[in-house]
Amino acid sequence: MYNADQLLELVDPVLDRELLNDDEALRFLKVGLLCVQENASLRPKMSMVIKMLSRDGAIIVDEMKITQPGIVADLMDVKIGRKHSSQSFFSKASTSMSPGSPFQIVKRRKSNS
Repeated sequence: MYNADQLLELVDPVLDRELLNDDEALRFLKVGLLCVQENASLRPKMSMVIKMLSRDGAIIVDEMKITQPGIVADLMDVKIGRKHSSQSFFSKASTSMSPGSPFQIVKRRKSNS
């Protein structure tokens, strides 16, 4: 949508277009794209994001180059923790649901056998 210059198509149609500031909506969408660029070094720091979202941030956003977003095809392939570990975070823990916290992580106990 960005490459086709159709970012406003992403705005929820439920929103009243007469009350929507198109320039502001475009700026917010562009900030979102900047934050998910594939190359992490190109992503803005949070202090810069705050500035870009402020009233005067349009100039900053317009000066920044938006590149290809990063895509996680399969969350199970994402490794958390040690870089060279062959086990992922998800294989070390299981999830359970309880009324107070729907996605609580529960550590597995090692068996003695």
